[in-house]
Amino acid sequence: MSWPTTRRWLKRSLSWLNRTLLLPCTLLIAVLITLLYTPAGLTFSLWLAQHTVAGLSVERSEGSVLGGNSLYEVRWQDDTVKLTLAQSTLQINNRCFLRLTLCVEQLSLQGLQLDLATSTPAQQTEPPHAAVRVWLPFAIDITQLQLNDASVRVAGSELTWQQFSTAAQLWGNKVQLIQPHWQQVNLMLAGTAVSQTDTAFAYQVPELADFRLPLNVFIDRFKLTDFTLQQPQPQTLSELSFSLQLQPEQINLTQLDITHPLATLHASAQLQPNGNYPLQADIRLLLQDTKLAGQQLHVSLDGDLSNLTVQAEASQLLDAQLSLWLNLLAPNLPLQAKITAPQLQWPLSAAAQIQLQQLLIEANGDLEQLRFNAAAALSGQQLPPAQITLNGHSSLNAATVEQLNLATLGGKLSATAEVNWQQQLSWLGSLQLAQIQPGQFWPDYNGELNGNMQFNGDLTQSGGWQLTLPQLQLNGSLRGYKLLLDGALQTADLSGQGDYQLTTPGLTLRHAQNQIQLTGSLDKDWQLAMDIAIPDLQQTLSGANGAISANFQLSGKRDAPQLSGKLDARDLQ
Repeated sequence: MSWPTTRRWLKRSLSWLNRTLLLPCTLLIAVLITLLYTPAGLTFSLWLAQHTVAGLSVERSEGSVLGGNSLYEVRWQDDTVKLTLAQSTLQINNRCFLRLTLCVEQLSLQGLQLDLATSTPAQQTEPPHAAVRVWLPFAIDITQLQLNDASVRVAGSELTWQQFSTAAQLWGNKVQLIQPHWQQVNLMLAGTAVSQTDTAFAYQVPELADFRLPLNVFIDRFKLTDFTLQQPQPQTLSELSFSLQLQPEQINLTQLDITHPLATLHASAQLQPNGNYPLQADIRLLLQDTKLAGQQLHVSLDGDLSNLTVQAEASQLLDAQLSLWLNLLAPNLPLQAKITAPQLQWPLSAAAQIQLQQLLIEANGDLEQLRFNAAAALSGQQLPPAQITLNGHSSLNAATVEQLNLATLGGKLSATAEVNWQQQLSWLGSLQLAQIQPGQFWPDYNGELNGNMQFNGDLTQSGGWQLTLPQLQLNGSLRGYKLLLDGALQTADLSGQGDYQLTTPGLTLRHAQNQIQLTGSLDKDWQLAMDIAIPDLQQTLSGANGAISANFQLSGKRDAPQLSGKLDARDLQ
């Protein structure tokens, strides 16, 4: 091939390359630069988005797509969502593209308002699919992400906050939030109507499903400050902070710190969201600014939801230990519990007026049949020492105290009781005294007492109550004289409005020559009589002298009662 021919061939080839490659590439680059780095490109992109996404509108824009931009009055709405954004600002560092990284120097959203309408969720007819693994082909580095002056409204509840800021890094299947800070948060919950139902309590077994998170999410030192739950009496939370690792097969709460005016809490936990959900947790609580200020509580959890062990220890003002085992995956909730305390007192932080020593409470069984027992030593400044033992059983609808024994004053007080709450709360039981010797604690009142009392009662549907003592007997000797209490009594407030009723066919207290007798009733019509005959007060009360003779009658309507009677008292000291 001659040189002139070669030159002609080269010229035609270069012309072809210029027309087919260089010019189109140059034109494409010019179009991309126009779309990504000019205001016209941003305007065109927004126009295209508004015509593609129904309900989207942007009032005004500044800047370019990748050269930094600001959007004003962004709105989007569909059947269930209404979104309004006063301003968004985006700044991107384009030099990071050379290392295949999207560097967002600033992403700021100002004046967000999000309204979510409630809708009936569609019934799930297919089993949930396994989580699809997410993988980013390039890294994203966000230096500053801000979401300020925002509100979210859902079904009458509203969440607002003044400022949220964080930095973030995304690469591969990992997302890291760096020091998120959420400030001045207010939550107002919608009012909920409390409905009364006769449905008996039933334990709901948690439905567990294995799930695998599609991402690794790391939240480093999240902080919430100035949180307020709006109620008739607002509840505030000064500060909450935590660090969290969400991995495909494990959730690690490495740190949780909560500061409240009444208490501080520190916790850590690990959870595997598969199988029976293995769990480990450690919780420490310190009470402050209360009558129990300084009280500490340490709780640890270990195991899984079918074999969970809870250990709790209270210290400082109140020292007690709790050991609890649960199977949360069984329908009847099997459990074993044990509470011990070497010594409890009231008041907690002053001289003890009442003390419980060597307290032991145990429970074993399940919700359908739970057996329990307890024991303690009781003492106090104004109380005789006593040893208390108790055992019984309970179910979902009732509890029975098979035996309550209180050994004191050289004798024993025994009681049995049944409580049923299947419909309205009701109770019945009996109480017996045997060989009680008051003189062991009150020297001026030597003697021995025996007695028996039967009782029953219930709460009414209108919010009232009624209590019946069909048998009330006490006999023995006191201060060298015979003592007798005999009778029956019924009292009630059926409406719960203070309409008290009292009825007795006869209630008599007799000691030595002294006697008080009560008969009659107080209802809408009052007919109650009291006779008092105390010829020698010294026989009954130590250090007293004199005589009292009286009888009184209460009669008439409840709104206009009448009192009549006579009183004769002599030489009272």
